[in-house]
Amino acid sequence: MNEVYLEGIIVSVDKPEAKADQNHHLVCQLRMTHRTRQGQLKHELYTVNVWNRLADWAERHIAAGTPVFIKGYLTQRNHSGAAAVEITASRFVIKQALLHSEESQSSPSEE
Repeated sequence: MNEVYLEGIIVSVDKPEAKADQNHHLVCQLRMTHRTRQGQLKHELYTVNVWNRLADWAERHIAAGTPVFIKGYLTQRNHSGAAAVEITASRFVIKQALLHSEESQSSPSEE
């Protein structure tokens, strides 16, 4: 089973140049923050790939600063000869402000 669930804030959203026959693709940077056992605040940055209908949805609803939950799976790519682990998103949920309710805006699933 290869399934990950992440919560964080979108730092950037990029649309790579695509050839005419390629599927729609977005690349997001997700920042996660947590405390270590020693109580130190640690920030981690993850690359999230978004494809097809989910990329269409994300392009309209996701921007830098958006707090999200992501469901996806791990993928590995080679960048300049070095292997990099990335996440491919299968679902986004935008975390809404919890002022009046706990409703979330959910993306279409890629499943």
